[in-house]
Amino acid sequence: MKKWSCLLSIFLLVTVLSSCRTPVTQDEEDSYYQPLNTIQQNFYDVQTLYETAKYNETIELGEEFLQQYKRDILAVAVRYYVGSSYQKMNRNSEAEKKYKEILKTNPEDEWGKLATVGLRELQEE
Repeated sequence: MKKWSCLLSIFLLVTVLSSCRTPVTQDEEDSYYQPLNTIQQNFYDVQTLYETAKYNETIELGEEFLQQYKRDILAVAVRYYVGSSYQKMNRNSEAEKKYKEILKTNPEDEWGKLATVGLRELQEE
């Protein structure tokens, strides 16, 4: 009998505690997944254009990003997307320039490694 009473008490406690939780509205859930600021939104826009193979648009928006936010931490990633877009469009001298800019500032991180690969590919062409 004690076992059932203990189980019932636990069940009631869990039920009461779960009912105390305030439900999350759709707007709250959506805002959680939104970028924190304009810089992040612009970065996501560049990244999305690149990932959908819209290379002209990636270059255009990426160059705007780099003019406005050249010192932001996300600039190196945008620089890579722009350089890679140039490469995919066979604009190799512009691609090489972007890759070298990355290697000046970030030679050891992942973007630097990707830029090194991009430069090697350009040399093989």
